[in-house]
Amino acid sequence: MSENGKEFNIMITTAENKLHARKTFCAQGHLHDSKLEALRCNELNLLAAAGRIKDLRIQEAYLLIPPMKYGGPTENERKCEYIADFVYFDNDLEKTVIEDSKGHRTPEYIIKRKLVKQLYCNEDTVFIESGRAGKKKTGRRKK
Repeated sequence: MSENGKEFNIMITTAENKLHARKTFCAQGHLHDSKLEALRCNELNLLAAAGRIKDLRIQEAYLLIPPMKYGGPTENERKCEYIADFVYFDNDLEKTVIEDSKGHRTPEYIIKRKLVKQLYCNEDTVFIESGRAGKKKTGRRKK
């Protein structure tokens, strides 16, 4: 238990996705796509309680490509969206942060990340990745 009496344990469900991530509930009761994401949600809620961040939102959609209508109904294209894991205002940076918790970068994610940066990031908004993706392994090589 934490100092304010709230339990910060997480509950893991049994279903796995193709990358072996399990849907997991955070301490606030939100269902996240992975344990990593649920733990990050707990951390961000602690930062919000401490006044370091504000306006925390989860699973916010960003339109990357609008729907397109062509000749016939079978030739239409649906919209393409990026769903951010977290969006919040960082009081230290004085910027809005679009954050993604990543354990593994897929080719689809990399393309969407680039589009989000191109369309939405500027002097007031930044994109960051949290989690294991991008971190170098530091273990010894096997001989």
